Parts: sequence; C-alpha cells; structure tokens
Amino acid sequence: MGSMDLLPEPLPFPRPVAPRLVAAMAGAALLVTFVTVGAAVQVLNVGFGLWFTEVFLFLGIPWVLLRLSGRRPGEATGLRALAWGPALVGLLAGGVNFFAAVVPLQFLSTSLAPESLRLVFDHARVFEQLEAWELAAVLTGVTLAAPVCEEFFFRGVLQPGLFDAAGARGPLRPLLLTAFLFSLFHLDPVGFLARWELGLLFGWLAWRSGSLWPGILAHAANNGVSSALFLLGRGREEESLQLPQVLGMAAVGGLLFAGLLRWALSQPGWWPGPATGMAAAAARPRSGWRTALPWLAAAGVSSALLVGLDPRGVRLNLLDLSGERLAPLRKDAPEEVKAARAGLAAVRQQARRGELPLAAYEEARAARVKAESSSGP
Repeated sequence: MGSMDLLPEPLPFPRPVAPRLVAAMAGAALLVTFVTVGAAVQVLNVGFGLWFTEVFLFLGIPWVLLRLSGRRPGEATGLRALAWGPALVGLLAGGVNFFAAVVPLQFLSTSLAPESLRLVFDHARVFEQLEAWELAAVLTGVTLAAPVCEEFFFRGVLQPGLFDAAGARGPLRPLLLTAFLFSLFHLDPVGFLARWELGLLFGWLAWRSGSLWPGILAHAANNGVSSALFLLGRGREEESLQLPQVLGMAAVGGLLFAGLLRWALSQPGWWPGPATGMAAAAARPRSGWRTALPWLAAAGVSSALLVGLDPRGVRLNLLDLSGERLAPLRKDAPEEVKAARAGLAAVRQQARRGELPLAAYEEARAARVKAESSSGP
C-alpha cells in the first residue's frame, strides 16, 4: 500500500461547516423536495407517501448533509445520547400535554376557523377508503416514523443551526422559531397553534437534555394518544367535545404536567445542561457526494415496488386527483347525498380489488360530481 492511499479525500465543503449553514442547506433542500417529490409520492399512496417523506426527506436529506459536513449524524444531533430518565419524562410529558394543551388549542382553533377551512383540513378524511395495510402504514408512520425523522431534522439540525445564528442572545428565539417552522411544515392552518405548542415542548426537551430522545418519545406519545382516540371513535357519530369537557381536560392535564415537570427537574444528573449547538465535526466521511447514493437508490426502488405491487390503487389515486374534485362532505349533508357517497366508495373499493373495471368507478365518480355540482351537497 502506497503512502498516497493514506491521504484523506477532499471534503465537498470546507471544514468545519457552521451549524447554521448545515441547517440552512437542509431546510432549503427539504422545502423544495417536500412540495415536489413528497407531494407527488403521497398522491400515489398516502401510507407509502408518509413513510417515504419521513425517511427519505426529513431523515435522509439532513443525514447526508451532516455526513458531508464532516459530522457523525447520530452524535451531532443527539440521537445517540440516550438517558432513560429524561426519555421517560418525555414520554409521559407528551401524553399529558395532549390533554393539557393540544386539545384546548385545537378546540379553540376549530371553533374560530370557518367551516370551509375545517372541512379541507379534516385529517380524518385521510383514513377514508384505505385498505387495512394502508391504515397500518399511516398509523405506524404517524407514531413511529414521524417522531424519529421529524425530530432528527427540526430539533437535531434546524434548532442547533438557529442557536448558532442567534449567538448568545438566549434560547427563546431559536425555540420559538424552530417550533414555528415545525408547525408551518405541516401545512395545516387549523392545527397551527397546537403544533406550535408541541414544537416548543419538543424543542425545550432537546435543549434541556442534550438528547433527541425525550422529544422523540414525547412526539410519539402525542401522536399515539391522538391515533388511539381516533381509532376508538372511528365510525361513531358522536357529538364533539364541549367547552366544559375541554376545560376539565386542560385543568387536570395542566396540574399533572406541572407536577411531572417539577419532579423531573428535581432529579440530579438527568439534565446535563442546555444544548445550544451541534456536536463538533468528527470522523469525516470519505465518500463525498456518494453518501447520497444509497438513499437515492432506496427511494427509487421503494417507489417502483409500490407502483408494481399496487398499480390499481395508484391509478385510482391519480384518477381522483386528475378529475373534477368532489367537495368535502359536510356533516349536515342530506342523507341521500351521504348514501350516494357511500355507494361511490363501495364502487371504488370493488375497482381497487379488481372486481370492477377502473372505468366503472371513473363513470360513477363523474356522475356524482355532476349531480352534486348541479344541486349542491
């Protein structure tokens, strides 16, 4: 082996790369791919698209950029810094905070939003007409993939970058801005306030503990409680929560949250000190931009598998998008309209399973659009 073989490869970027530059590059790349590639893949299949977006965009893009900047992604972001005490606090805090803050804020936002906006951003509609495996993909994506991948970017890369840009001006501005961008990325004006509060909780846990795991587990607990309540109430025509119920949840949840926080902060050794930066460069990669090739290959192969294994589902989703859109079904719609929509859904399921030609659903859908556009739902 010659001496030249021992020389390191040149880095794609000058070293060291400032955390704010890594965060800016990751944020810009994510924004572009999120509204293009991510949106396109979610049209093909919502369950697959959710996992694709989380793994290849929110995790893959910052992972590659961290490698190119000369950092070990797990160490630089605090993903490997697992302390069981703060992690347990995060898990409990995420569940309690759901009732203490998320439910009241969502109730307030829903009460103030116009009905047209509530119908467009009613996330329960995502679960309509899903096969069992698609429902499982969505629920596991929400409770497993989203907490890990989104926390990796927002609290592991973006938040340290904003701390780096803010200098010594205190933690409030970076925490608020990270939480704001976290909520903004979800593209849901009705749920914006609740997600902003969640972003503050996840960001504070990461900042206070120096680890991503408390925020990841709080994120997972929040999404898990929300998903469980959705499944328990699925298919029921029940009244929405009323103000006294919401206030009761907020009061009990707030007391539990305050008690949990007071107890947690009193534990010696659990909180090593605020983490305001990104770990220093270490063990830089030798592969340069080739670091991205495995991610690109996996993204391409998984997309090809989806189209190959579920061609009818993909074609139906594209058909729904390309044709004239059906307006969201209002809860107070006439019973005949609800029955007609249920019949259309049944035709779609038969076409999905191959019991009817796709053209049969296309014709039934066009007839329903014409009927509702002439009379209104």
